[in-house]
Amino acid sequence: MGCWKLVYSRGMEQIALYHRNSRQAPLDFKHPEMGRYHQQKDQLYFRNIALALNYIYDHDKYKAAVKRGDKRIVYKNKKYEKQAKKREQLHYAEWIGCLR
Repeated sequence: MGCWKLVYSRGMEQIALYHRNSRQAPLDFKHPEMGRYHQQKDQLYFRNIALALNYIYDHDKYKAAVKRGDKRIVYKNKKYEKQAKKREQLHYAEWIGCLR
């Protein structure tokens, strides 16, 4: 699961979504806002919290499926569908390389 931060931008009247990678140092739960977060490049802002939470759900669902090694995943987000196809092509190319 990812660690997320939602920040309301008054000027834009939208919500910015920030993500913290899990491979960084353990999260300080007393001050989670102090972690190193980055903004999601494929989806910088959301009109409302529900859209941001849907994005987070899809993102974490995808990451969990990849970690489990699931082959058949239904993607709502085109970004994750492209990543899966690219990963599948890479595995296939590695497999072909092993046969030579």
